Amino acid sequence: MADTTTAPSIKTWGDPNGVAFRKRLVRFARSGETAVQVHKGIVGPAVGLLDSLRSLGYTLPTGELPGYSDDKALPVDHPARWGLAIGINLAGLGEPAREAAERWRFEAVGGHVVYVGDPTEAEDAHERAMATRIAEATKDLPPVGDYYAGKPGTRECGPGDRGDDVLVLQLVLGCPDQDGVFGPSLVGAISDFQRRRDMDPVTGRGDARTWEHILPRRRVKVLNDGDAGREVILLQACMIAYGWWPDGRLNGRFGSVMAKRIRAIQEEYGLRVNGAVRLPEWSIFLDTADWYTSDTRASGGGLDAQR
Repeated sequence: MADTTTAPSIKTWGDPNGVAFRKRLVRFARSGETAVQVHKGIVGPAVGLLDSLRSLGYTLPTGELPGYSDDKALPVDHPARWGLAIGINLAGLGEPAREAAERWRFEAVGGHVVYVGDPTEAEDAHERAMATRIAEATKDLPPVGDYYAGKPGTRECGPGDRGDDVLVLQLVLGCPDQDGVFGPSLVGAISDFQRRRDMDPVTGRGDARTWEHILPRRRVKVLNDGDAGREVILLQACMIAYGWWPDGRLNGRFGSVMAKRIRAIQEEYGLRVNGAVRLPEWSIFLDTADWYTSDTRASGGGLDAQR
């Protein structure tokens, strides 16, 4: 590894000469049977890059890749000393591999890649990496007979259809029938909703236009214990419909009981168990492939269903 690449500032990532640097700040990033030791702040981007290369069909080595090094013979500003370099040689892998590296904020330097983003970008990348893994694990769920198990908004539904997505519509729109069967009461509720939104034509169906008004529009809304509002209603409806909170109440308030359920979901999916709902948690219930995480405290719109 060349010694000419300079890592970001010491104040940003810690002091690699500190006696506890490795213990406090170095962690393994894992993808399949491949692992690499990196700064804990870039575990997400590292996992995202490794997963992306695997999905592109590249064969990654089994075992541990070169990464963090405590070799004090290296200059203090060498990226390996910081855990910001991974021993992957992109030369010869082609443009898709280079684009994947850039997407996760890595640049090719000699026979390795170096993380060039900042900690905020790394946090966002961590969430995207976890969300991508969850989305892959939860997509294309097979139906149970004729009962659709896919995520809300991933199909158009209408009279006679059955599924968890139908139950989400019934819950969010306040239908008297909340059984997952698309019946007359849901046709009426959707028709009323479409008229309130000046949608033309009024179809009474769970079509793409209707879902666009109900689901969040691309920007992540972070939810915590104590929050309230439209996004909480949607999240509660999803948790009830998909079996994570079968005895839950749809009240639009994020309370301690709901937070406990969220922590159980996080534990199930290997997420940070903190009760907060960010991109990875939303990805369990919704198709978040085109969502972004900047300005995450702002509402992304959607969920126009007000009873």
